[in-house]
Parts: sequence; structure tokens; C-alpha cells
Amino acid sequence: RFFKVVLASVIGGAALFASGGTATPALVAAMHGLGLGAEAFSAFGGLQCMLGVTGASLCAQKMANRTKTELENFDLIPLRGAHKSYAMHIFVPGFTRDDHDLLGAWGATNNQYVSVVPESRSVVPDLGIEFTSGADGSIIVQAKDDSIAKRHGVVSGSTLLSYRSVKKPGEPSVVLSELVDMPTSDELSRVPRPIEIRLQLPDRDDELKKEMSELANEIKSQVGNHSKEEHLPTAEAAIRPEQRCWGNRTGEQLVLNWEPSTLNELGACMTSWNETCTVNFYLTPAALAKTALGGIADAIAWPATLLSSAGFIDDPWALVKLRGKIAGEELAQSLLDGQHGHRPVTFVAYSAGAYVVQSCLQKLYEAGDRGKNIVDRAIFISAPISTSKDVWQPMREVVSGRLVNVHCHTDWILLLMWRFNMLDPMTRLAGLSIVKRVPSVENYNIKNLRHAHLPDEISRVLEEIDLQE
Repeated sequence: RFFKVVLASVIGGAALFASGGTATPALVAAMHGLGLGAEAFSAFGGLQCMLGVTGASLCAQKMANRTKTELENFDLIPLRGAHKSYAMHIFVPGFTRDDHDLLGAWGATNNQYVSVVPESRSVVPDLGIEFTSGADGSIIVQAKDDSIAKRHGVVSGSTLLSYRSVKKPGEPSVVLSELVDMPTSDELSRVPRPIEIRLQLPDRDDELKKEMSELANEIKSQVGNHSKEEHLPTAEAAIRPEQRCWGNRTGEQLVLNWEPSTLNELGACMTSWNETCTVNFYLTPAALAKTALGGIADAIAWPATLLSSAGFIDDPWALVKLRGKIAGEELAQSLLDGQHGHRPVTFVAYSAGAYVVQSCLQKLYEAGDRGKNIVDRAIFISAPISTSKDVWQPMREVVSGRLVNVHCHTDWILLLMWRFNMLDPMTRLAGLSIVKRVPSVENYNIKNLRHAHLPDEISRVLEEIDLQE
């Protein structure tokens, strides 16, 4: 990794240093044609060095981010049906636009989830949680590492809403908003088990929200200012569809919480692209060519292209793809170890979440017979993966039941990313077309499926393909 970072730094610095030297004479000539004196260019000798230093540091930072092999986060959040069903459903998001998409895309209300701590055969141990008070008087839960609560899906920072003992059928839940005196963590640990705990995920901190908002505004400004008006999408494309009531209640349902910051950044890009993106996505000197500065446009084209290439290395989509492979391998290892209890697993993934599931199934395929009879069904929605036999045949061999590809040939955001080489331009994408070369892969063409609004469309898609047990 160190070698790659250093190499990227050297190449990036050298490229921009050379391009700055090449561009300077043309810039001087063009500006002289506008009537500006040579004094204006006394600093151009330093421009070349500045470009070299900037290119070196930029490329080094981008390559360091891309070659990072540790996951920011990797948790399975229990959504519903814990310990009530034999089958297990794992939902994998591909991007999140706001605080509520992580769970809201799968039918959760107000980011609420339910953790069930099972009965222990030995002496009832401590749950391993601590309580702190929120600004509004609520109870904030902190789960200790390797604690019982942590192992059963309690996310630190969540707000405790209610709890009840499942051991006593018909007993109502203790709702904290109705209490005068708040319970302590010791009191919660003494509740007869199994205990069902309802919690609410924390909102993103204000600093991250501000960062995502600034990123979205920057993309809108840059893309909008350098695009032709006739290429702008219609106003209707930016309207989020009304989310349907979640109809799939079968199985124990869990949501994979992986790389939340990168998924948030990708979601901000998705939203901005949907509102203002055009065919002319990348900034080019085309806008300058129509003005009096047209002579400068050709001179700065090479450095601008190199800067765009450096930005691509750290593009959130590229990072999600790389992290998705790592997350998929981690998920596959947990399934091979039997941590899910040897139950049939159903995967549902949309957008970049397909990278996680594909990586997981590939790892199971490489495990041979050990990797079979684990995954019952796998559903890919607008997947940015190839339709080739090399990709789908291994998945077909380890998925014992339904293998579904949900696509929409009018998904213009997915098509846009493919055209601009964010995805392999030499392959057909499963999210845009059918999978032909592997038998028994079910292909569903869902009309009017808009990529930026996929979290709002999951319930409709699952209803059309009939995912009930």
C-alpha cells in the first residue's frame, strides 16, 4: 500500500508539473491577446511548481483512501422478526440520502429497530450496556464491545424507546415516554429473558450533515453552471415517490450497516445528479470556448483532465465498490462459520449494495461444498455489475433458490455512470438489461425505476417479484 501511495504521488506530481509547463506559453499568448501585459504572468514560473506539489499531495491522498482495507463499520441491525422465524433476510443498502434511508428503505418507521436478547441457560449475565441522558431527557444506550447487547444488534448511541419480556405473553411493553422515573441499566438487565428492546438509531451529527449539504450544493453548482439547459432533467425527476407500506413481514429481517459515511456521500451525489446532472457531467473547457477566453480553453484542458482523473480515484462510487468487496468477504466468512445458526438466508441489495452480495456469493463459491445450501435467495435491484456468465454462474451455483435480477433500461443515472467509465464500459450492466447466459436467473423489468429514489421503491419492487415465503 505504501508503494502505491508513493507511486501515485510521484506520477501525479510529475504529470501536473509537466502539464503546467506545457500550458504556460499558451496561457501567456492567449492572455496577451486580451490586452494584458506580461507583468500579469510574472508568477507563472511558480505556477508549474504549484501544480506539481498539488498533484503529488492530491494523488497521494486519493490513493491512500482507495487502498484502505479496513471497514469503517460492519454491523447487522435487527429490524423485525427476531427469533420469530426460521428464515433470515439480510438487506444491503447501496447508498443513503439521509438519516432515515438505512432502515426506512426496508419499511422501518422513524429509524426504529427491535433487538431481542435471548434467554441464557447459565446465570443471567449483565447486558453490557450503559445509559446516558440525551439533551431532551431521553435515554441513550452505549453497548460495550463483546457484550450480549452488542452481539444482538444494539447500536451504540441509539435511543431506548421501550422494552418488554417476551417470556410473559401478553405483557405490555414498558414505554419510556410514559414513565416519570427512568429505569437504570441494571433494572433492564434484570428483566426476564428473552427481552425485546425497541430502539431508535441516532441521527448523523450536525457537522456531517453540513458536510453532506455542502457537497450536494457544490455538485449542483458545478454541474448546473457547465451544462446545457436542454440536457437538464425535468422537475418531475427530482420528486421523491411516495413510499409504499412495507408488505414483506416474513423471516427475521436484518439490515447490514456498512461504510455509512461513504454511502452518505454517494447518496448526496445521487440526489444532486438526479436534480441537476446532465450529459456534460464532467467540467470541460467547453463553456470557455464560447467566450473571449476561448484561446485559454485548449491550454488548460490537459491539467483539468488530469485533475479529474485524480478525483476519480477517490470517487465515492469507486470507494464503495472496493469496500463492498471487503464487506462481502466478511459476511461470507460469518455465514461459513455458522454465526447465523445454519438457517436459509435471503439477500436483497440495491445499487452499490450488489457489490457486497456478489463478493459474498463469490467467496461462498470458492469455499466449495461448504458454501452451498446457505443462501436460499438473492435479489439484485439496479445492480451495477456485469451480466457476464463469469459473474452470475458462480452465484447461481451457491444460491439454492431464486436468483433475481431487477433492471430498468431507462435508469439514466446508472447509464450515465457507465458511459463516463465509472463502471466498465465494455460490459452490459445487470441493472440496465437482462441476464441471458445463465439459466434460471429471473429477470424483472420494473418500469419507471429511478436510481436516486431506489430507497423509496424497494417495497414496490419486492411486491412485484413476490418475495413472501
